[in-house]
Amino acid sequence: MRNTLFFWLLLNAFTTYAQNLPITFKNTIPANYDPSTQIPGFMEVSPNVTMPAGHVLVKPPTKNTYTWSQIFMKGGTHYNRNEIGSEGSLSNFRSNHPDKEYNGVPTITTIFGLACNGVEEWVDGYNKRCWPNGPFTDSQARAKAHEVWNTGNASNLWVGETMENFPFMPAEKAMWGSFYDELAGLYEAKKAQDQKPYYLCHNYYAVGPYNLGNSDRTQADWEIMYSQSPSQWQYKTLFHPGGTLSKTNTVLEAIYLGAFDLNPKQTMGSLFAMEMWQKLGKYTGYFLFNQNEWAPDSFTDRTSYAEGDFYRSDKPVHSPSFQILMGFLAHEYGNIFVDWGTALKQPASKKPLGYYQPVHQGMDSWRPKPGGPASFPFYYPLGVGLPGEDFYSALAVSSDYSYFGNLLWIQTGGQVSGGTPYYCSYRLDGNNWIERKTNGSDIVSAYFDNRGIARCRISGNKMVLYYFNVFADNLKHTIEIKHPIDPSKTYTGAVAGNGIHVVMIDL
Repeated sequence: MRNTLFFWLLLNAFTTYAQNLPITFKNTIPANYDPSTQIPGFMEVSPNVTMPAGHVLVKPPTKNTYTWSQIFMKGGTHYNRNEIGSEGSLSNFRSNHPDKEYNGVPTITTIFGLACNGVEEWVDGYNKRCWPNGPFTDSQARAKAHEVWNTGNASNLWVGETMENFPFMPAEKAMWGSFYDELAGLYEAKKAQDQKPYYLCHNYYAVGPYNLGNSDRTQADWEIMYSQSPSQWQYKTLFHPGGTLSKTNTVLEAIYLGAFDLNPKQTMGSLFAMEMWQKLGKYTGYFLFNQNEWAPDSFTDRTSYAEGDFYRSDKPVHSPSFQILMGFLAHEYGNIFVDWGTALKQPASKKPLGYYQPVHQGMDSWRPKPGGPASFPFYYPLGVGLPGEDFYSALAVSSDYSYFGNLLWIQTGGQVSGGTPYYCSYRLDGNNWIERKTNGSDIVSAYFDNRGIARCRISGNKMVLYYFNVFADNLKHTIEIKHPIDPSKTYTGAVAGNGIHVVMIDL
């Protein structure tokens, strides 16, 4: 009897009991939000919050009653220096909101004060119309860095528009290395004094070799590269040490997605690239344009008025679930989210509506209600010299959702922002387990397998746990997720669709 009791106690001491804990994922949209108004409403339904240190949110005040000061109370961190409007002067903003300036993606002509005259003449990758004497010399480029700094144009969040259109200068030209070496030195000297981070980004989208869709490379190639240090990577970039862009400290991934069927792969590819930029020691995040860069031959936008319904054939906006997902993942896979293209302050009446004849002619349809006017009565013609006025755009309204993604992250992932991330093993509907990769290359396998991702971040006794699948159907599924450190512990909940599913857990 004594031996039996001893054996039982010994067995019990070394037995780990499995735990299956039920979880309920957080609602991604605040209560009382009413999208049927078709006007921005995120400010009214969101609590006052603070973005965790080291994370960036540029969210324009998208309604004519919103202000940048209110944006800061909702977690915004930077104002767009080009979109201050009637709220005050730039000097006042700089005084009242130090180190919160975003430069609003200036072009090369704006950055360097170029005068582009004459006809276009392309030589060695650049246009002599803007660069008659060719690229800057080393001394000229360094002098330009001081000129930018001394004129107050070196914003805390610097994002350029440097890789397109007629003023283009190839990024591999030596002048860029000299310019950023000098400019980064000025930023670093300031940082040494005030201990405040800065974000220096060459262009709002990155061009690099880390495209998972490249047919010359296999899944195994990418998984090997993922486990290597950047110095071992077969595919180097201009951001590597010694490259012309190496002194920039930020690389953004632009969400400029095309046709719907391409979006899932492009999204997963951007997450992989963000992981690679972080391995290279760079800040990263999303620069979001919340419309598809693709226009089907259909009327994708509808705006309702008492007098009738207005339809416009335009690039379709991204779905609410996708925009929320992007706002959340920007901070889990990076630390920056810039909402672009939604700077217009929307009138609550949805009147007037912008109309630019070269673009919109033949793209609109008006269906009056009984007694309504035969033709659409609320146009605001653009490009004809009328005084500036706030006008309506469906694009700005939809950006409520990308803000909700940022808010969701602040309320969940933001609680453990300094913690350690882990991919997690999971299964759906009791099927086979999809085990986490030992080298952390789960994004690579998820891309090639067209599947979802389970991930968490742990800090102290708190864990944010989340799942997303951009390839998902719209059916409800039961998910089980293993704790990454203690796999005997699993969490079970319900998921559906391609959005983010997230929960905070006390360990």
